[in-house]
Amino acid sequence: MDRILDKIWLEKPMYLKIREYGKTLSQYHSKFTDKVAVKGLIKDSSLLKTAKLIKVLKSPTDLSKDDLNPFHILKARHGCGLNIDLATIKPD
Repeated sequence: MDRILDKIWLEKPMYLKIREYGKTLSQYHSKFTDKVAVKGLIKDSSLLKTAKLIKVLKSPTDLSKDDLNPFHILKARHGCGLNIDLATIKPD
């Protein structure tokens, strides 16, 4: 019986898996998706390490040219795949 259910799940398109799985999530789970909030949750853990948080921007205008250090990466906290490697930005 489990093999049949596994086969159905594996053949299901990803958007349907996300929709179905999303029905089981609550407001409680949202704090685990926020990159800044999760740092506070695991700060006392010796097993988990996170990158140092340098600055949280409220808007794009909060970023100045002085903040552009080529050794830093900008990360959006509202999604994935939105990282910007500052070493790739060419100065004016």
